[in-house]
Amino acid sequence: GPNGEIVSQYAATTLPNLLAYRLHQLEANAPPNSNKEPSDSNVAEIITNLITQTFIDIDALSPSAAAYTGGCTASIVLRYGATLFIANAGDSRSFVATTTVGTSSSTQQQSQQNRSAMIKNTSCTIHYITREDKPHLQDERTRIEALGGRVSIPPTGGTSRVHYGNYGLAMSRSLGDWNAGVFGVIPDPIVHVIHAQDLRDSVLQQQTNNEEQQCTSEEEPACKNSDADTEIVLFVVSGTDGLFDYVEPQLIADTIASTFIKSSSTINNNDDDDGSLALHLIDACGDLVLTSANGWNVESGGRYRDDIAIAV
Repeated sequence: GPNGEIVSQYAATTLPNLLAYRLHQLEANAPPNSNKEPSDSNVAEIITNLITQTFIDIDALSPSAAAYTGGCTASIVLRYGATLFIANAGDSRSFVATTTVGTSSSTQQQSQQNRSAMIKNTSCTIHYITREDKPHLQDERTRIEALGGRVSIPPTGGTSRVHYGNYGLAMSRSLGDWNAGVFGVIPDPIVHVIHAQDLRDSVLQQQTNNEEQQCTSEEEPACKNSDADTEIVLFVVSGTDGLFDYVEPQLIADTIASTFIKSSSTINNNDDDDGSLALHLIDACGDLVLTSANGWNVESGGRYRDDIAIAV
């Protein structure tokens, strides 16, 4: 909306600092012998509430000249110890994924020659992805309509909107957009907690199960050694709806995961190799942004393109 970039800039520069300060205060005020690990459910709940309150406060503290009619989404991933807190308000999205990096030189050589083949051959799993907070979702629509808001759902496709005055907002949660807040648009994020060790154990167990299904009794010794030179890479991606509108989450995950494929000479510590990664992460992000931009260009005939951003 009008002046949304002002609210966005304020949130981007202020929210991380305010959240970091509150986490520091939380640790400083904790009893000396208390459990500070988020694996403790009480600690995880405290941090979840702290993140939620920080979103609410950033909304309330946004520059008033802009925040009545302008706003922004907010999607963050906080790593606290070995625990991930994924918080989202709006239709930007974040996801948590894993990929397994191995040493198969034939696959890697083929991948470096052909980016499409490289991405296609990447094994990557998305374990959690935030939802898009849209007005047509039942819980969101119930809250909005209870406060006098009107939700429109296009019969021929397109995004649902909250209507207030002469405006129509294409999300049910945001920072800013105070005029829409009267009608049930809230800044409260949905916060999801993932314990990295539990996720790693789950991935390893799934790998073991898959290998046991693939191996025959004669091949079993070789199969058990097949993952000796592999590692599990956990990564997170955040992106705006302008990106996700034209690029599927799985393709984003596979493209990013392909940057972790190491060439065999690098794995063998060969300093002469100049291709330590099959595809540089910056190039991969650039490809995704360009793919989305092309989608917007075709759809709008070059007249409009939504904001496109990605963070890894």
